[in-house]
Amino acid sequence: MDSFGPENVSPGLFTLKLLCLRGNQTLSHVGVVCPNMSGHLNPMIALADSIRNRGHRVTFFLLGDQPSSVTKAGFEVVAIGGKVFPVDDYRQASETLGTLHGRAALKHTFGIGIRSAGAILQEGPGYIRKSGVEALVVDQTSTPAGTVADELGLPFATVCNALLLHPPQPYPPFSPIGTQTRLGGHASAIRFSGPD
Repeated sequence: MDSFGPENVSPGLFTLKLLCLRGNQTLSHVGVVCPNMSGHLNPMIALADSIRNRGHRVTFFLLGDQPSSVTKAGFEVVAIGGKVFPVDDYRQASETLGTLHGRAALKHTFGIGIRSAGAILQEGPGYIRKSGVEALVVDQTSTPAGTVADELGLPFATVCNALLLHPPQPYPPFSPIGTQTRLGGHASAIRFSGPD
């Protein structure tokens, strides 16, 4: 196995490499949690492939149908929606999102996010524990999976495939729709105004 020192790898990969170590032992099974949408899946598949090439088993924990892009790449997929967000409901919500625009699409996305969070928090721990993963790689939009990792005592790394949603301080909060953020904390509230 290659060296895990920071001089041999970029800073982002160094963080991920540290995740793949637990004490003096290399992890053998890493889980990936991200939205079941191509913009999130494609970068995570590339990252998962890199993890697998380093000798680790990788399992995707997803809501909805098993995406062919993940299974064709040779990864296991575990559906974690259970009764909270069943496969058919997730598929319908995703199809509806594809027909919406503007604020309606944004509100629908938040609705999917809320229901996804509930499924990850309620159903995720059982599926993840049963799978035997030793660490998680979590998409920044699947934040509840970090809570699940904490609950299960698993290390995790957050991956930002797009705009940074949880910037470290002192970056100011931003939003065109009226986000109010309490500086120094992670609490925020979003208000909607105007026509739908």
